[in-house]
Amino acid sequence: ATWPWRDLKVELQNRDGSSIGVYIWPNFALEPGQRTVLEQPSMRLDPPYDACVLIDPYNDVLQEGDLTGGRITSIPVCQPAPDLVINDVGFVPGEGTGQLAVTITNMGQGPLTNRTVSFEANAMFSGMLDLGGVEAASAHNVTLGRFETTTLLIGEISSPTRLQMHEGYTVRVDPENLIYELNTDNNTFDVPAGGRLLVTLRYVSAPWSMRRNMTYYLNGYIVSGYRHTRREVFNIRLSDPDWAWYSRSYGCSVSDLNLDSDWFLIFGDESLEIVSSASHRSGNWFCSGNHLPRNEWDSDDGEVWTNLIHYPYPHTCRTHSLLFHRESRYHILELRYKICFKRE
Repeated sequence: ATWPWRDLKVELQNRDGSSIGVYIWPNFALEPGQRTVLEQPSMRLDPPYDACVLIDPYNDVLQEGDLTGGRITSIPVCQPAPDLVINDVGFVPGEGTGQLAVTITNMGQGPLTNRTVSFEANAMFSGMLDLGGVEAASAHNVTLGRFETTTLLIGEISSPTRLQMHEGYTVRVDPENLIYELNTDNNTFDVPAGGRLLVTLRYVSAPWSMRRNMTYYLNGYIVSGYRHTRREVFNIRLSDPDWAWYSRSYGCSVSDLNLDSDWFLIFGDESLEIVSSASHRSGNWFCSGNHLPRNEWDSDDGEVWTNLIHYPYPHTCRTHSLLFHRESRYHILELRYKICFKRE
């Protein structure tokens, strides 16, 4: 049936049912199957720019479906809402200042369309981090469909701010709640505190045929940011090892080498990459890209060292093995190293 030439009232409501306002279109008519767009200059929303729409809130005109169980009902229509979740946070070094690479996913039922997404970060002990101002800490014109993911580069992070981040920090998306979400409890991401690492070359082995003129290399790199920026932090080299055990049947090996790197700084948003190689006149072998996530060098199930002579503070150590080459069951080319982590 045609909507009669009657005033049409439309109410905007918050999701809790409270009224934002009622708007009237005098002498409104709409034929069956016809569509129209209703607009009024006064229909403005404040942040988070969300509202439900209720047509004919006072049931002035009887409509199909209004009578349910003898009662007149009106049901507001609400747009499906997005739900922003932070999946990962990394630091991207730059000239002068760096940035945060924040990966977010829309886990909600509705899309995020052409919105400004803001962030804030708080250090574990020293409070709010200076990301360079509200504008620098925001990404504009962000659109995310349901279950879509994107990485946003935000902030202008100075060297003093970067040092504060070593104590660990929390990043929050949409801190002012300018985007309506059904769940805001998942808007934060915790980056753990950093510390210092020490890497020790502990053990090498070689087949009997490679017992002479053997050289081992162990290089370490700190990897940061989603662009995987790398910087070298140590380079350990061992040539012609003094084999502690050697035989034609079982090959050669030496343990307890204790060839250490220096203690080096690592942040909670960084990871350690080990690149190792072995060189002999008969060939060269590489184990590259052995990327170690944080849980492999900061683990509760590691071996705890408290030797006050070699290591001045208690810390966790874990041993890793790299197998380059195997001639037979006992004749193998191998390197083992230990990673020790201490908090500051």
